[in-house]
Amino acid sequence: MFNKINSYINEPKPKIGLVHATFAILGSFVLAYLTMMVYSKFMVGDYAIKIMPTVIFTPILIPLYGIWLLFSKKLLMVILKILAILIPCIILLKVF
Repeated sequence: MFNKINSYINEPKPKIGLVHATFAILGSFVLAYLTMMVYSKFMVGDYAIKIMPTVIFTPILIPLYGIWLLFSKKLLMVILKILAILIPCIILLKVF
């Protein structure tokens, strides 16, 4: 029974394509936003100098993160990739 469940979980399925894409889209927006927040937090200068790279690079990072996440074969890998960047960004934002 556990073998059946394990093989079912590890098998890539077309049914989860919509969930996979939804996680990739939402994850790319969140990752791009948090990455640029961390970047602007460490920049020195007034508000305009801190916010301009965020305004310019966030729309560039969103499709890059989305493509990177969509190249994952399994939904679990998408979630792990999101968490691999999300957790350090949150830690950096809270600590500094």
